[in-house]
Amino acid sequence: MPQESARAVAASASVAAQASLPQREAPPTNTQQMSQTFTVVAHNKRVPGKQGDFAQALASLDIADAVGAISDGVKIGKGLAEPLVKTKVFPPLAVHLVRAGEEGACQEDMLIRIADIFDREVQRSTERLLALISPAVTIVMGMVVALVIGSVLTAILSVYELTG
Repeated sequence: MPQESARAVAASASVAAQASLPQREAPPTNTQQMSQTFTVVAHNKRVPGKQGDFAQALASLDIADAVGAISDGVKIGKGLAEPLVKTKVFPPLAVHLVRAGEEGACQEDMLIRIADIFDREVQRSTERLLALISPAVTIVMGMVVALVIGSVLTAILSVYELTG
């Protein structure tokens, strides 16, 4: 029953989060990476001792600094959602899902869900980029082929003019 209510809260949180975006938010890959790392920490039931322990797993320095602040907040008992909001680095969807996980006592499931959501978003973005690049590459290749054909025809015509 608590998981069902947490899922309902998560669904409403995702709708509310999509309405407004913060000024500075982490790219999907960083949020997905952070969520997976938090899942490992939650599964092991320990808060990292030093910021460096946890932050070494993250590529972005902004995210690593935010994780240090979040770690300090968790150590003094604030939970995970409140320090996430204060960092203003993570997307609202991630923050709302973390809050829903805390309220529904299914934090690990929500962190895994956040990682999956942002992983799919990265895959979609990559597919879109490839879909845009493919026609551009085709056009450039056509121009190169046209240039080669033009050069060959120019050479043939100049030889033809010399002969006669």
